[in-house]
Amino acid sequence: MKRSTVLPFLKGVAFALSVVLALSAAAPAAAQRGRKAPDFHVLDIDGREIWLSRQLKGCGVVLFFFEANPESCPECAELARALVQAHQQLRDQGVVFIGFNTDFEDPEERAREFAVQNEVPFSIVTQDVDAIVEAYGIQVEVPKTHPVYKREAERAAAAGESLGSLYYVLMPGIVLVSPRGTIQLGPEQWYFIGDFLLRQAINRRTFDYVPVSAPPYDVISAIKTIAGSKTCKVGRDVLP
Repeated sequence: MKRSTVLPFLKGVAFALSVVLALSAAAPAAAQRGRKAPDFHVLDIDGREIWLSRQLKGCGVVLFFFEANPESCPECAELARALVQAHQQLRDQGVVFIGFNTDFEDPEERAREFAVQNEVPFSIVTQDVDAIVEAYGIQVEVPKTHPVYKREAERAAAAGESLGSLYYVLMPGIVLVSPRGTIQLGPEQWYFIGDFLLRQAINRRTFDYVPVSAPPYDVISAIKTIAGSKTCKVGRDVLP
């Protein structure tokens, strides 16, 4: 699990229990388009509460999964800058942006550095990110009985190595949640080559990365599809 923000004991226990209960209700099936978004109740790195099913009811929500270490994911910073522009245009249209740093080492420190370097104004979460990543299908584990796993295990064995768990990861990953609380788009991997946005998903049968050629073709158009309803009451004192 990611390192959590330090809280008074009782409040910390309450948040931990709510995260466990919310995500256990959503698991084990990964989130897919049209299904109810797995709930979560966490604090961001500045100690602000984020509760998807209650606090963000009626809002469009952009979930941005990234690795703050630029060596691990240079594309993450590029997408972050595009999302900052989208945030500037759509923040007042009932759209909430939330970043999830998936780094294992010094997640909070690296998240803060990432936010400063890329001028990220929206909340970033490092608390219980592993569980949220699993619930939303950002990381897909290949069963050891699958031919893909057996093939990679044979390659590892030929190199004198042993293969542990094999994962396919969508990073930087995006999930768009509609104001109704359902998955509107994703999970997908988004990255830029020049000015062109490329999107791909994981074929959960073959475990190949599959290009997504359907619209939307840019960040703003994609996020406009989840503009919030009149019931979105998030204030700037709750989330930026």
